[in-house]
Parts: sequence; C-alpha cells; structure tokens
Amino acid sequence: EYGTMWLMEYITDWNQSITSLDLSSNEIPADGAKHIAKMLSNPKCNITDLNLSSNRITSEGAEALAKSLETNTSLATLDLSYATITDDGLVALCDAFSSNKTLQTLLLSGNKFGLKARKSWQERLGWPIKEGGIDGSCTLNIETLDFIPLIAPLF
Repeated sequence: EYGTMWLMEYITDWNQSITSLDLSSNEIPADGAKHIAKMLSNPKCNITDLNLSSNRITSEGAEALAKSLETNTSLATLDLSYATITDDGLVALCDAFSSNKTLQTLLLSGNKFGLKARKSWQERLGWPIKEGGIDGSCTLNIETLDFIPLIAPLF
C-alpha cells in the first residue's frame, strides 16, 4: 500500500511524462487503488494507459477509481481484468465510463457481473446482455461501441 502511495506521488509530482503504467499482478488492494485514483484525479496526470489487472482492487477500490474518472481527461485505456470487483464497483465504473469523454477501452474480464451490474450496463449504455448472462469477460470499446461478452451461465 505504501509503495503504491509513493509511486503515485512520484508520478504526480516529479515525472508527468509517464503515459503508460503497468501495475498488473502486484496484489494492489483497495487502499492502493485509492492512491491511484488520487493520482488520476490530479490535473497533472498524463497517464493514458493503465493496467491494474490481476490485483485485489475490489469494489471499494473500483468505486474510488470510478470517481477519479469524473475529472480525469487523459486516460484512454483502463484494464481492471481479474481485479476481484463485484456489482457495486462495476456499477460505479459503468457510470464513470458512460460520462468520461477520454476513456475508450475498459477491460473487465474475470470480475463478478451480477444482475445489478449487468442491468446497469444494459440500461445506461444500451448494450444488449445476451441470454445466459456474462461472467465479466468483456471488452468495451467506446470508439466502435463494441460490447463483446463471452457467454457463460450465471451459476
């Protein structure tokens, strides 16, 4: 957690030339995601590509990241695959994704799309949820409005 905090402060305060950051598979917890969200909220942030896949972000961390997307104007790609995010975090990300003007790709494979999250994505963005549901294995690309789910039973 402290490592994440220090890295985010360094990027924000001293190295704004970084545009791509891969922090995948670092066991970053929700508190670490909050530090990342703080960096993303900073107007000095120039990160366009952020990979947080295979971490322990959880819904609490996803909600913080979603809030940061309300003001972030640089991020184009966010990978949150296999980040142990459940419904509340996925709903918050849906809200952020639908209102953010720069985020083009949001990767959410391997998270737990329950009924609440699936309905939220369908209602807010108008993308169909196919019969049988999805397991969170999807790629969303706002440029082409692709919604490519891998079909799997809910149970």
